[in-house]
Amino acid sequence: MLCAAGLAACSRSDPSVTSTSAYPQGSPVARQSATPPPAVTSVLDRSPTPDLVATAQAGFPAETLTSQVSPDGLWWARVFSHPCPEQANGEAYGYDYLQIGDQRSGEQSILFSQLIACGGTGAGGLEGRFWAPTSRYYYFTDAARGAPGGCGYWRPPLLRLDVTDWSITLLGAGTFSPDGFQFAAWLEDELVIWDLSTGLIASAAPPVAGALPGPIAWSPDEQAIAYLLSESNCPRGLTYLVRMELADLHATPYLASQDPSFAEIQWLTPNSVTLTDENGQNWAYNFITGELAHGTP
Repeated sequence: MLCAAGLAACSRSDPSVTSTSAYPQGSPVARQSATPPPAVTSVLDRSPTPDLVATAQAGFPAETLTSQVSPDGLWWARVFSHPCPEQANGEAYGYDYLQIGDQRSGEQSILFSQLIACGGTGAGGLEGRFWAPTSRYYYFTDAARGAPGGCGYWRPPLLRLDVTDWSITLLGAGTFSPDGFQFAAWLEDELVIWDLSTGLIASAAPPVAGALPGPIAWSPDEQAIAYLLSESNCPRGLTYLVRMELADLHATPYLASQDPSFAEIQWLTPNSVTLTDENGQNWAYNFITGELAHGTP
């Protein structure tokens, strides 16, 4: 399977998965309007491999993976999957697709699809996540199953469908704020902050040039973000702990460490983070004193 939207560890150029998003043309459709999205009954005419899609569809009936109604009750979103056979080989394919329906008119459209080579490696597969409280956006991932090969930081990417114009936006790979209303992620080597109801809040480049992005953690009060950077992936080598204040996006490297080298981060208490090294050992770092010690805060 394709390692979709991975960071540092994979590439979308892997030929084992084909993702197709159908973006209807024309003027945007207002969310309050009863006008349905333009009918996209199939993505076969848009896909470079229609025979493979047809083969996958003929293999097994579609299963419903997720089904979610928007908070305002006007839309539903469903992810379906024609799964791979249990005894898969390099010539077998699965097929996932995201379908959006209008509760008022009954119209429905396929807006994103993915062809998956069975028995392959990497990450792939669609999964619906949630609707925004405003019902304008629907969130999903195209890498719900598996993981990329190799090492380094990777999280399933988050994608956003906008029902006002049917555009699909890649938000990046990252983590949600404690209250669940914001999302911090790496996107093209920048740290981006999203409000899940309104859109992009800010973006900022890391303060260490050439370093590879790593795990992200929100402060308990959601006023700051801490993240890890590394000079390489396998092994990570020199790693940096960076703290960024959301009020002014000022990012400060607090720690540079090669022995130990850190792979994960948690921020559960106000002034300290828990760092996990490449051997699975936990360390506590205090932002006030600058002390690094074994254990957790």
